[in-house]
Amino acid sequence: RRRRKERKVKEREERGGRGEGEGRKRRNRKKRRRRRRRRRRRRRKERKEEEKEKEKEKEKKEKKERRKERKVKEWEERGGRRREKEKEKEKEEEKEKEKKEKEGERWKERKVKERGERGGRGEGGEGRKKRKRRRQHILSIEQGCEAFGDLSPHFMNALRPGGSAGGVFGKTQNGRHTTLANPQLTTVIGT
Repeated sequence: RRRRKERKVKEREERGGRGEGEGRKRRNRKKRRRRRRRRRRRRRKERKEEEKEKEKEKEKKEKKERRKERKVKEWEERGGRRREKEKEKEKEEEKEKEKKEKEGERWKERKVKERGERGGRGEGGEGRKKRKRRRQHILSIEQGCEAFGDLSPHFMNALRPGGSAGGVFGKTQNGRHTTLANPQLTTVIGT
């Protein structure tokens, strides 16, 4: 091997430098080593970065969990599911109330509009409730008259809403009557 090496060196000197292809193996070996080193370095770097990412993700998850636990705890302190249900119920009731109010207003508006179109209240149906109330009031007045011991039509008419019974009744703002002088009547009629 030594002799071969010497021969090679001698030939190289005669030629004045290395020829094509000579010393190729060594150069290639160097290249391979360099490549391997670079690859290892790159892989190590990538692995480190991956580990960092994983660590970050883990931290994020833990943070989220802690936050969730804290929120649940606070929620429990505030009354939990029961309180939530109560709130929902209250909301529903409020909505229902508003709906009813709106419907009532709409119904009233519609009735008034219809009445305007018709040019007055109709026969029988409309204003029935009010008339019924008045009738009940008159009945109670009759009972009052009985209690007072005067059943004359004059006295009865005087006691009806809008009537004028001298010292017995006085008018209130809404046109109804209240007893003033006679305690016997008060017990039966009231207002």
